[in-house]
Amino acid sequence: MTLSHVICSMTAVLTGLFVVSRLRSGAPWVGTDGLYDLESIAATVIGGTALSGGKGGVWGTLAGVLIFSLLDTMFNQIGIDAYMKQILRGAIIILAVGFYTFRSKAEQG
Repeated sequence: MTLSHVICSMTAVLTGLFVVSRLRSGAPWVGTDGLYDLESIAATVIGGTALSGGKGGVWGTLAGVLIFSLLDTMFNQIGIDAYMKQILRGAIIILAVGFYTFRSKAEQG
């Protein structure tokens, strides 16, 4: 039990270091005022984890993070505006949730 808390704390530290390196400064307001909470939820949902619980896993979440990283890189290379990136990202999330819902209903009945 203690080991799980240590691992969780270490990953939180690594995440904090990543955010600081990405922003090139420490910002205490990043949490709820920034977009990182939305990005983490979106990557989890895209990875196949159900927000209601019971389905999904680490590998799917990592795949979701990879998908969003590739999308951000492509959007930056193309030169898409920051606001348009958010719109496209939201559309991708809506499509993924719709596909997941359709697939779940098809499996049940």
